[in-house]
Amino acid sequence: AEFTAAEGDRPAILFITAEVADGYHVYAVDQGELPDGGGGPGTTRIAVHSPAGVEVAGEFRAIQPPKVHIDDEIWEGLAIREHDETVTWYAPLTLPADADLKTLQIAGTVDMQACDADTCVPMEISYTATLGKGMPLPATPPQAEQLAAEMAEAEARWPAQAAATRMAAADFEVTDAAVSDGEGLYQQYCV
Repeated sequence: AEFTAAEGDRPAILFITAEVADGYHVYAVDQGELPDGGGGPGTTRIAVHSPAGVEVAGEFRAIQPPKVHIDDEIWEGLAIREHDETVTWYAPLTLPADADLKTLQIAGTVDMQACDADTCVPMEISYTATLGKGMPLPATPPQAEQLAAEMAEAEARWPAQAAATRMAAADFEVTDAAVSDGEGLYQQYCV
């Protein structure tokens, strides 16, 4: 894990990279659930615990977009968002004005599930981030492309139940798009 210093209009950014074992995957930080308590896979959650004054100033996103498929087994109709191999999450940070960035160590945890075809193992992994060079960020959030793919797949599978959507891919705007099976909402996006 590492963080970068703020530069101009760009805030400090925290980067956390996970190397996922062969045959396993972890779920995305934006993994959804079925409505009305229907559940879903364990969303990856990232926290910063110390030092005081260091705060996450936005949502974590992944540099590498998750692989997406619509589940037909356990959470039928839910868009499953998972990473395998390597994933790097990033989020903007607010750092104390008097922080010595060369010696600053940011500590936290990543809570996730590592799953293969048969089982999932819950994990809490501690990290310590130090000042580094960071990584190039995507020009547009990869979630925009994934969201468009998810909506297209869901609308193709349930055309009669697909709610009206409005998407402008260039500015990642989606307004209250939903896909339903006629009995309940499977996935809702309000971005």
